[in-house]
Amino acid sequence: MPSARFLLAVVALVLIASGISGWQGFRAGKAACESANAAALRDTQTDLFDAADQLSVTNARLVAQEVAQKAKSEGIENEARDDQAPSRVPSDVSLRRLQRRWGSTY
Repeated sequence: MPSARFLLAVVALVLIASGISGWQGFRAGKAACESANAAALRDTQTDLFDAADQLSVTNARLVAQEVAQKAKSEGIENEARDDQAPSRVPSDVSLRRLQRRWGSTY
């Protein structure tokens, strides 16, 4: 029968070996998770940068449309100010001017 010291040494070696093995497994798993998180972060950042670029382009178009609409409205307002008889019943020209201003089809 093996001695108590021998059994204690075997148990200690088994515990040390399993601890080292467990630590190596933990480190390998941690590295795999960190690399997966880094890849997901890069993908998300790329998607966010693309969305920001699209938003910038859309905003620039919107600003350009607002500037064009403002210029068009000012031109129509200037036509109305230049009208010599503002108290008369609106003519077809005046109604067309209002339709152009408000984009109405009626």
